Amino acid sequence: MANARPSSPVDPRLLLALIGAVALVYAAVSALSTGTGAIHEDMAEAYVWGSHFELGYYKHPPLWAWMAGGWFEVFPRTAWSFALLCAANVVAGLWGAWMLIGRFAHGDRRLAALVLLLVTPFYGFQAYVFNANAIFISLWPWTAYAFVRAMDERRVAPSLIFGAMAAACMLSKYYALVLLLALAPAAIAHPKAKAYFTSLSPWISVAAGALLVAPHAWWLAQSGFLPFHYFGDESGHDAGFSVATAAKLFAGDIALLGGAIAMVLIAARRRLAATPARLKTRLADPRFRVMAILAILPFLLTLVFGLVFRLKLSTNWTIAVFPLAPLLLIDVFDPPDDRRLALWAASLGVLLAAAALVAAPFAPALSTASKAVQPRREAVAAAVAFWRAQTPAPLLVVGGDETYGDAAGFYAPGRPAVFIRFDPAISPWVDVANLPRIGLLALCPANDARCLAGAWRYRTPQTRWTRLVLPSHEKARAATAAGYAFIVAATPPGPPGQ
Repeated sequence: MANARPSSPVDPRLLLALIGAVALVYAAVSALSTGTGAIHEDMAEAYVWGSHFELGYYKHPPLWAWMAGGWFEVFPRTAWSFALLCAANVVAGLWGAWMLIGRFAHGDRRLAALVLLLVTPFYGFQAYVFNANAIFISLWPWTAYAFVRAMDERRVAPSLIFGAMAAACMLSKYYALVLLLALAPAAIAHPKAKAYFTSLSPWISVAAGALLVAPHAWWLAQSGFLPFHYFGDESGHDAGFSVATAAKLFAGDIALLGGAIAMVLIAARRRLAATPARLKTRLADPRFRVMAILAILPFLLTLVFGLVFRLKLSTNWTIAVFPLAPLLLIDVFDPPDDRRLALWAASLGVLLAAAALVAAPFAPALSTASKAVQPRREAVAAAVAFWRAQTPAPLLVVGGDETYGDAAGFYAPGRPAVFIRFDPAISPWVDVANLPRIGLLALCPANDARCLAGAWRYRTPQTRWTRLVLPSHEKARAATAAGYAFIVAATPPGPPGQ
């Protein structure tokens, strides 16, 4: 499916410099937008989990948290460090998209399909919250690339790589099933399907993937399938609600792809009348069918699963599923000058990044989102000050809800372990029997009964309590004028054997 028109060779070093520069600009945007506020709670969660290299965690598989944990073994605990991790993830993802696109297009068409991704928020604003969805920005295209390469070549090395990448996806979030299920019809549509399925290649991939996933599967059984309980809590919404969120997801993703769609349609405006005939011709090409399946089916399966399990769907889920969408648009609508389209897209992508950088310092003062005005850093600082007023001992364990407890894990000095919701099952790194000896700092919103019950459960005669009232981190607004109230409990370390 290579572009038949003459194309100039693409210098990969210049391309890598472009995507690296854009990624770093958005990293600066992310850090500046955080301002003096706290990092996103998903990022604090990634840090807290990744500080303890478990085979699984109570919501998700472990790989994305391991990446965060490994990153912060080297980098300091700052918003800038997290932004750089996100930038590295974006660069890896865009390079993976370049390699994947290269299996279906070449030259200017390949370049245009890649740089059109830069005008979508998937690789801009949305990519700078590191969580179990964002990690697919890098894993998804490389997994699809490894799949196509394994089918094309049917050799041991590509087959092993495909199995390893599929396992990496499953070890990040079970949503990876959407990609793996989409690969089945793509494999059947592949022109070398018969040769592939009668070779050792698929068995090598399955064996490699199963071997890598096996430790996590063992953990699942040992933990009582904790992530499945979390999925159960997140599913089963009212049918009407799930339909509404599915419709919102569909419209939202079309809107987020709107810049790329508009640019392709404008570039191909004189050829739009020929689109039906061209689509019919393209569908006769089995490699086009493989590409189209990989570009569209994961998104459709997301909608189907959302409706079947009655989930609350979000565009954050599909942040990584569209690396082939621009190529599909280009190949269907066939703009006459792919190089010009690539230059337009690159220029617009750079312009959007520059505009975001200019606006970033003003974002904290303008934000009205409830999470943006929560005084998480201030609450942690006040709780730590209360701890120090009670004892000179180092702070080793903090407990609380996911929002403020995880913030304490990231911002409190000394890298304390976090006793999440005061639940040993989801915080296996906390030795509950040893808490009276090493001490515990609890930080709970005053209206969180479950958190307060947990703090009360682990009190000792040495526990001291206080109530804090703090404004939002930038300024009190009408919705938060009364401030945020917290209960803090400091339990200093007791004598051995207490």
